Amino acid sequence: MRSIIEKSKSIIKLNHEIGYKINQPITIELLGRLEKYMVEKFSISVPNSLKEILQISNGLNYDGVFLYGLSEKANLNLIEVNLNWHTNEDFAKFIFYADSDLYLFVQEIETKVFSFRPRDNFDEVLLETTDDELFFQIILECALEGGIEEKYCE
Repeated sequence: MRSIIEKSKSIIKLNHEIGYKINQPITIELLGRLEKYMVEKFSISVPNSLKEILQISNGLNYDGVFLYGLSEKANLNLIEVNLNWHTNEDFAKFIFYADSDLYLFVQEIETKVFSFRPRDNFDEVLLETTDDELFFQIILECALEGGIEEKYCE
């Protein structure tokens, strides 16, 4: 988890340096609301790595990567974003955690497997994992460094 916390703090620092308003950490009440939503809607708990990130900032965005929390900003609100994605029947099988210009970062509800996929070809799976720490690390690296396909895909 240390790497995730460090990367999250790096994104916050970079956002602060460019004058971007930083989201406050998620409150216990909002985290409970998110957990309730995830369990009731998907039968999945909020991944531990996401909880760690949200305790630093309730949603992150940097360099075109949006990692959702329960922010008041609609583009960073996991519930609202998933309601929008789930209007497409094919996407309703997934929980959307983050997106960028190039990628969608999702978890398949039935298998609980995390993956990232090209935004323009959702059926192509670039990487699958059951390791939530690796999954959220990849999202943060996508924002900070890019090059995630070269680093994580065969």
